Amino acid sequence: MQTVQALGLPFNPDFNGASQHGVGFYQFMNRKGRRSSAAYAFVAPLAGDPRLTLRLNAPVTRIELENGRAVGVTYRDAGGREHRAFAGGEVIVAAGALVTPQLLMLSGIGPAEQLRAHGIRALVDLPGVGRNLIDHPEVPIIALANGPYGYCRQGTGWRMVRNGLQFKFLGSGPILSAGVEAGAFVDPVEPGAEPSIQAFCVPIVYLDRDALGMVADDYGVTITTVVVKPRSRGFVRLRSGNPGDMPLVSPHLLHDPADARAMLAGQRFFLEAFRTRPLADRIRQIVAPDPADLSDEALLAHCRRLVKTNYHPCGTCRMGPPGDTGAVLDSRLRVRGVEGLRICDLSAMPNINAGNTAAPAMMLGGRCAELIRGMTNVS
Repeated sequence: MQTVQALGLPFNPDFNGASQHGVGFYQFMNRKGRRSSAAYAFVAPLAGDPRLTLRLNAPVTRIELENGRAVGVTYRDAGGREHRAFAGGEVIVAAGALVTPQLLMLSGIGPAEQLRAHGIRALVDLPGVGRNLIDHPEVPIIALANGPYGYCRQGTGWRMVRNGLQFKFLGSGPILSAGVEAGAFVDPVEPGAEPSIQAFCVPIVYLDRDALGMVADDYGVTITTVVVKPRSRGFVRLRSGNPGDMPLVSPHLLHDPADARAMLAGQRFFLEAFRTRPLADRIRQIVAPDPADLSDEALLAHCRRLVKTNYHPCGTCRMGPPGDTGAVLDSRLRVRGVEGLRICDLSAMPNINAGNTAAPAMMLGGRCAELIRGMTNVS
């Protein structure tokens, strides 16, 4: 944080406040010193409530439609046996931006030509189902440290035992960390503009996959740069008519040249951070990208090789105004052409927010609850 301030960014105590711009600590959903979640906060307190029945390990295979209305779902239990659950009111789908469009298509709701190609009867032709997949692309910059800094190997061996005991008996220690305390929002090209890049500082050598085969399991730090308003759009399509087959997913990360340019600018800004004190005093060497060749061509190759999802997929069943042929939902989250069916997940978002998506997902859930209960005048 001191280093990024030395590069000209202000300290920002609240990324969710009046401005995102700057460097600061991330905020987390914690309660009483422990990480919380939507499940812990909203579902766990209802344990034993007769109005709520949970079925775990019970994937839904299709939405049941009768005379243009969603009346229930078919699902499989852990043994593979099929069951049907019927709705007295509405069916609410919240399977996420990758599975919700698959479920709709398996149920006959989606692009008619694609459905027929997989032997599925097209009950409602909605060309927008599965289109407009948006995700935040993320690329790491990795450096090895010149000392025992960060969280390297804190989850294995005697360190794991020590940290577990410290948490158990003292309620403190590394276990309380989400692993990414510090971050930043910046536009490296126009410093006064709305941020184009979000950065995460991870105090370990962090790669989802060691694609380069040369990053040691050693003390280090990773700064990931994320394009916050990507223009690239991908898709979710059916692999087959079998609900057990994963869908075909292509987010087209960095496909749009504007996204690639923004990512290059973000990489260059935070590469400079590794050369700036006080962070530079802790760095032994940068290992990715190759510091010997930081030309645009080499840096772009690094980005394309290691780009990955920031785990924020959205947009695949987006809302839209009347007359928008690509829209799947109306302003009340109702699926067009089907009665009694709403979608309540980030597939409904027409565009992606400039930041993490957990809070918008929960806000969407609250909004959907209001719409179901008729607590709003939105038409």
